[in-house]
Amino acid sequence: THLSKLKTNMEDGGYFRDNTPNPGSRYIYSQISEVLVTKGDLPSAHGLGIGSFYASLAEPGKDDYLLTVSYVYPGSPAAKAGMRRGDTVYSIDGVKMNRNNYDSYVSTLLYSPSDSYKIDFIRFEPDEAESRYVLKEHSVTVSPDVYAYDPVIYSDIIDLSPVKVGYLVLESFDSAAQPSLTAHLDEFRTAGIDELI
Repeated sequence: THLSKLKTNMEDGGYFRDNTPNPGSRYIYSQISEVLVTKGDLPSAHGLGIGSFYASLAEPGKDDYLLTVSYVYPGSPAAKAGMRRGDTVYSIDGVKMNRNNYDSYVSTLLYSPSDSYKIDFIRFEPDEAESRYVLKEHSVTVSPDVYAYDPVIYSDIIDLSPVKVGYLVLESFDSAAQPSLTAHLDEFRTAGIDELI
């Protein structure tokens, strides 16, 4: 609204054409768009619900690869199976990841899962006896299914009295899921956070 009041604007996109909902109105070329969704269910997605992977060599000079999960969608099949951000996959269906096969597995798991997959991974977990974090192995079976797509991967309030910090992991700015983001921000506002991460 404010940008459209400027006489000249580097972001000027021109005017809406006659066959659009706002014929003759000026619009600004921007990645910011008006959100029209105000209520309703989250859009659905199909798959395992695993976000992107970070691939790395297990050991220098060897071909074994590790795939670290960057995020898991809440309520997705992977989340229900117990997977979470930071899990490091080393084997799928009994086949170790290596330089030759990891790319095809990543593509299948992220974009076109069609079967159940046995996923072996490691995770750092607290060991109270040793007073430190240790690597523990896990194995889960995950099948693709429909789940509610929510770009808010994680949300919490960290109480560092007298300071409260809102912590939010947002996977993408998706206008269809605006109500979810708004709800989390409203929780922060109600809790009276002082900082936001």
